Amino acid sequence: MPRTPSQNKAIKDARREQLLTIAQRFFAASTYSEVSIDKLTKAAECSHGLFYHYFPNKEAVFSALVKEKILPSDGLPPFSEAAALGGIEGLRQLCSFYGNAGEIPAKSFQIVRICTFYPEDKTVEERFPKFAKSLALTPLLTRLVKEGQKERLVVSGSVREIVFGIKTLFQAAVERPGSLHEDVLFGFLRKN
Repeated sequence: MPRTPSQNKAIKDARREQLLTIAQRFFAASTYSEVSIDKLTKAAECSHGLFYHYFPNKEAVFSALVKEKILPSDGLPPFSEAAALGGIEGLRQLCSFYGNAGEIPAKSFQIVRICTFYPEDKTVEERFPKFAKSLALTPLLTRLVKEGQKERLVVSGSVREIVFGIKTLFQAAVERPGSLHEDVLFGFLRKN
């Protein structure tokens, strides 16, 4: 008995969802440039033709991932909340979030990893400027550190170097979940 149109749609939707899930896993584990359609199709056990039925290229699958999975996710790092708080409170919120990165569920953790590393990847900045700008960590940290220094609650010194240090700690927390605890991150921000 042939399938009904609704059954065909359900099968197509499930296959597309599978491709997005696999893409999320790959983009979370590698840089944008390292992810290839070949790797995605092998992991999905599908042909290139089937992949192209759903997405015309790698940019399209990443774009769909951003629009459908990342931006609507509850698991995003609290960038906008930190920006709204400003200064030391915003920094504390980010430090708390990254300090607890080891407790984030796997699928949300993949999103956190993409949001932490991808917005400042040059290829991503060029191809997805809106995504990159909305989640860029450096400009946010720069603003928060400057405000924190005015509040006299962040160590004095080069804002650029402090931001680099904080970003490095956040990235380390994402690379090795559970390796950095809040006290390490907060200690970095306290004025001596």
